[in-house]
Amino acid sequence: PPAVPGDDERVVLTTYEGEQVLFDGEGHIREVIRLNGSYTLIEGVTIVNGGGYNVELNGGSHHRVRCNRIGWTGSDATKGDGGTTDSEFLENEFADWSSQAIDLTEVQNVRIEGNVFHHPRTADGNATGSKFGATDVLITKNVFHHTRGLSMGGTSSAHDNPIEARRIVARDNEFHDIGNLVAKLFSCEDCEFVDNDVVRAEAGIYFED
Repeated sequence: PPAVPGDDERVVLTTYEGEQVLFDGEGHIREVIRLNGSYTLIEGVTIVNGGGYNVELNGGSHHRVRCNRIGWTGSDATKGDGGTTDSEFLENEFADWSSQAIDLTEVQNVRIEGNVFHHPRTADGNATGSKFGATDVLITKNVFHHTRGLSMGGTSSAHDNPIEARRIVARDNEFHDIGNLVAKLFSCEDCEFVDNDVVRAEAGIYFED
């Protein structure tokens, strides 16, 4: 099989020689940054004020969102949809979001690792959501604090999948000072919440058929 390109062979959006770079959608750009195609990388920037999403992974594969600060938006801070596959959210800081920091719908094989999620602007803001047929999502080695937890499955618009999500795995994460549930599993097949550390949460794990 062909070799997987390294970061130097990706289409890259990053800073130049340590500059501080801010992408501000000013509340009226629906997606501040949209990724499609294959082998893309966003790294080391701050992205805020999207009218819809700050970053959207809209189809394609092998997208990487790494070491960014991602803030307020009118909906989800980041969105994976359109059949996106084999993509990663690594070592980002998410704060001040509405709805969900990472919302995954109709995606496959996504890794969420080493991120910090804290202080959404809205009281009902979840850290992550996986629904609408999302499959094979690994949520690992992240820190969640002063936020709601994970939505694994959940509800969405009508679709052809018999269940909301498959094989969503949350493993080796840290949760503290969690408002509401740490995790909710609804219509989630072969999903796991294992080996996580949880301290000071208003509620634990909720299972719903």
